[in-house]
Amino acid sequence: MPAGHPAIGGGALILTTTAGARRLHGQLPAGCTVLDLGEGPALPAADLLAAIRARGGSMVLTEGGPRLLGRLVADSLLDELFLTVSPVLAGRASTLRPGLITALELLPARAAAAELVGVRRHGSYLFLRYTMQGRPHRAEPGDGW
Repeated sequence: MPAGHPAIGGGALILTTTAGARRLHGQLPAGCTVLDLGEGPALPAADLLAAIRARGGSMVLTEGGPRLLGRLVADSLLDELFLTVSPVLAGRASTLRPGLITALELLPARAAAAELVGVRRHGSYLFLRYTMQGRPHRAEPGDGW
């Protein structure tokens, strides 16, 4: 993500690799904290969650994309999945655009099953909430589900 992205405002916590921390030095708004989690091309999902929890985070919402979702599923770290079904159809022919999960082979050798725990509708959109089997359902008071 570019350092000037609107999601990175003052006070943001940035978890990155050593190389990423070097690239970001002096590029972020005041008040941002860059946390270097070590060498390597990717950070273990468990390390990311541990760093967030060590700083008082108790709930993590991610929109990190198909590769991060794949890592969370692979390491059994995904508690819930919020999935939006849109009335707009999109397809793939000869493109490398990833799907919901990438970099993780699931069926037939491995399954990641979920249980539907909530459905909301707005117009023709459906908002689905699933609890991953074997993971806790973390309903919060007033969460609307």
